[in-house]
Amino acid sequence: MNNAKHAGIVRHAEARRARTIALVESSIKHMSENGMSVSIANLVSTSKLLDSEGKGISASVLHRNPAARAYYLANRSWSLPKGRNSRRRDWKAELKFIRSVRDQNAKRRRLLRYKRGELVEILISVGNLYAELEKEVMSRSKDFYDSL
Repeated sequence: MNNAKHAGIVRHAEARRARTIALVESSIKHMSENGMSVSIANLVSTSKLLDSEGKGISASVLHRNPAARAYYLANRSWSLPKGRNSRRRDWKAELKFIRSVRDQNAKRRRLLRYKRGELVEILISVGNLYAELEKEVMSRSKDFYDSL
């Protein structure tokens, strides 16, 4: 491919990127002014209305164009649910419910939610509890055999 063709392809790609960014910006501005929620579906439909060519943008362009995606993410109405992390119990609460587990997979999923440091603390605490219980069992068994 010669340089003239290559330069033409690069110019065309840059023009498409600029058009996409301009459509995303104008669509988000239009949605904000009209009280619409800024979502991908609304962005696609609004961009088709505002585009002089009538094409608009597709949802997948937000994944291919980093500048357009960044602008959308900065202005979108939707955000991550706030309560998602609040459902995670404190690791100390895990120690209150030490018992044999029937559902190993549920226990595994619950433990996978913890961070590495929290898991280390749980493991140390469980080890200490086990050592205390073993000491108590040995003491009681010694008392039992001494009484015979």
